[in-house]
Amino acid sequence: MDTIQRIRLSLNLTICLTLLSISNASACPDIDGLLDVNCDRQLTIVAFGDSITYGIGDNYHNGGYPGRLKASYPHANIINAGSPGEQTTTGKYRAASVFASHPEVDYAIVLEGTNDYWGLKSVPSTVGNVRIMANRATAYGAISLIGTLTNVRRSHQKRWIRAVNNSLRAYANIDFYSLGTSIIGSDLLHPNGYGYDQMTTLVQGALNYATQTNRPIDTDGDGLYDYKETELGSDIFDTDSDGDGLPDGEDFGSGGSPVLVDSDYDGISDYDEVRIYGSNPGDARPGSPTIESFEYVNQRD
Repeated sequence: MDTIQRIRLSLNLTICLTLLSISNASACPDIDGLLDVNCDRQLTIVAFGDSITYGIGDNYHNGGYPGRLKASYPHANIINAGSPGEQTTTGKYRAASVFASHPEVDYAIVLEGTNDYWGLKSVPSTVGNVRIMANRATAYGAISLIGTLTNVRRSHQKRWIRAVNNSLRAYANIDFYSLGTSIIGSDLLHPNGYGYDQMTTLVQGALNYATQTNRPIDTDGDGLYDYKETELGSDIFDTDSDGDGLPDGEDFGSGGSPVLVDSDYDGISDYDEVRIYGSNPGDARPGSPTIESFEYVNQRD
């Protein structure tokens, strides 16, 4: 009696597509409606500040305004870099570490200075430190948005908040102070859940405005911004720098290079990989079969 071994293999052609690459579309598409500032196909927003950024007082337990942003921008990496009790003398140094840890940051929202009332008590120094925090993110190519300090219901602190905001408004992009005291909770300092809702609305408006007003130039309209073309070595005046039949934006957006006809040197042109095979022109192994399932059957006749 013979033993028949049957091996069933399910083969699947692995197509390695670059995340967010879209045929015949921009190589740097907006993500959740916001500009991918550094064109790395991911959206990173860092909220930097003290306990108000952290979300203290949020009786809705949604993580302050950064937590609420996650619902509005589900494909974004939202980083809450709030540090309760922090003064700007410490914050300006911590900002250097935070943004160095997230060099991919696209947007930074800076809100800090309320606690300086208890220590620094120098309006020019507080405003200067806040600007340093924002500049830490700008150094990595991010769009930095500075917020005015939220109002307080503590009578002894009101004067300080007003003084800082009067100087900060020249540099601020988000006017949290305009929300008044109705957003402040029972501790007379931190926003409540309703307050964080209102703050989130202001932040969303500022992010949308930043996207509209900071759109990079794409001289030849090939879907690849000029600054990225300069970085990659392609021609801002030529829609197909390498002459492979793919616009520079589609070339880069699909995983290839806009200056190489065969980006992965596998003998198949980028054009054929993208338009015919639907594979990744930047990966020399686009069609390797993979075993999805293995079943061993021992059957005796």
